[in-house]
Amino acid sequence: GLIAVALKAYDNKPVALLDLVRPAPLFGKFIAASSLYLLISAGGLVLGIVPGIIWGVMFRFFDYAIIDKGADPIAALKTSASMTRGNRWKLLLFFVAVGLLNVLIVTIPITLIATAHAYRKLAS
Repeated sequence: GLIAVALKAYDNKPVALLDLVRPAPLFGKFIAASSLYLLISAGGLVLGIVPGIIWGVMFRFFDYAIIDKGADPIAALKTSASMTRGNRWKLLLFFVAVGLLNVLIVTIPITLIATAHAYRKLAS
């Protein structure tokens, strides 16, 4: 729901409370893709810190692809991998920066919209 709201806010569309629950039919896809993402990231970490970080960044937008396009889990992961190609180091720096901001000054809503911005830019 938060991703749907962040995408609508980024797209300058009106946001309603119901937008938090509208993606509910996609919950199964989200859980399946989240499980795959966790396994891929953990597998990468088992191989070494660098592969885990690279794969974590590579597939990070899977949830946005599910909410935005209704993609199935594998398609969402593939979409994220394709979108992030050539931008992974920049995205890693972005995620580290917003992660630090979230910890330091509690900026999670801004981070959601900033991540929606990154997703929209890469998706276009």
